[in-house]
Amino acid sequence: MRRSPRLLSIAPPTVPPGEGSKPAETKGGKADCEASEEKPGRRGRTGKDGPLEKPRDFDEVWAIVTELRAIRDAPVDTMGCHMLTDFEAEPEDRRFQLLVAVMLSSQTKDQENAKAMHNLHAYFKGKGGLTRKNLAGMEEKELDGQIKGVGFHNTKTRNLIRVANLLEDRFH
Repeated sequence: MRRSPRLLSIAPPTVPPGEGSKPAETKGGKADCEASEEKPGRRGRTGKDGPLEKPRDFDEVWAIVTELRAIRDAPVDTMGCHMLTDFEAEPEDRRFQLLVAVMLSSQTKDQENAKAMHNLHAYFKGKGGLTRKNLAGMEEKELDGQIKGVGFHNTKTRNLIRVANLLEDRFH
């Protein structure tokens, strides 16, 4: 794969002196966020006077990201939530599978999420597939064993079973 020389020569943006992210210091020498004029936070959020301006280098960074995405696949392209459903399942079941994949994806790498969804599909193979009814009837310990690689798997186990039961009660 051929890389553009422009992509290899990009350095991180430099911050002019005095414009760093250090908060102002108080008389005691400790940092005090309240004393600084600008409160810490992300750029791009709405300020009290309306939308904030985009960062100076946004267009350049956006062009680089666009160029990279054109020549290289990212894990989300092959293992994103949209790719983790059973394409032969009924539309209702596919929507539920997508919901499960999205719930598992928070704080989890795409590779681990794909592995967990693969485990669930394999577990329910021959049992009617990954459906809300099947997941609602699953024991927490059993489900946790199938999704152990995802972040916060204990909490997600409880939440998945709750959501499956809620959907089963409402739409059965």
